Amino acid sequence: MRSFTIQIIYIFHKTLLKQVRDISFIFTIILGCLFNTMTGQELKDYQWKNRLLIISAESERAEKLKAKYLVDIESLEERKLLLIKAVDGEFRIGNSKDNLRSTEIGEGWLKSISAYEFQIFLVGLDGGVKKIWQTEPAPLEIFDIIDAMPMRLSELKKF
Repeated sequence: MRSFTIQIIYIFHKTLLKQVRDISFIFTIILGCLFNTMTGQELKDYQWKNRLLIISAESERAEKLKAKYLVDIESLEERKLLLIKAVDGEFRIGNSKDNLRSTEIGEGWLKSISAYEFQIFLVGLDGGVKKIWQTEPAPLEIFDIIDAMPMRLSELKKF
C-alpha cells in the first residue's frame, strides 16, 4: 500500500510539474503577444499625425525610390509625409536612412500588399487611401496631390 501511495504521489507530482510548465509556456506566449501589441506600430498610430507614402516593391527598386523621394526631405516634412517601404512582408518606416525600424502594421489591406506587385499608396492624415500608383510618380506629382487636399489647404492658410 505504501509503494502504491508513493507511486500516486510521484504521478501527481509529475502531472503537476507538467501543468506548471504548460501554464508557464502559455503565460510566456500571452506576455509576448501583449508586448508585441504594445511595441508594434499600426497604421492608426499615424492617423492625424502623418500622411504616408507606402512603397511596395522588391528591395532594390524600393530603396531607389525612397532615395529619389528623400532628395527633398524638407518638402516631405512640410507636408507631414512619412515614407514606408513594404518589402517581403516587412515595413521600414522613416524619412531617414539612419532611422528605420521594422514594424507590424495592423490594417488588413496593408498586410495584403504583395512585394512582387509594384504599387505606391498615398494615405492621408485621416488614414484613408488617397491614391494608388502602378508606376513611379514624380515627387512633384505627389506634392501636388497633397497640396490640393482640404487639410493641407487648411495648413497652408495658417502660415
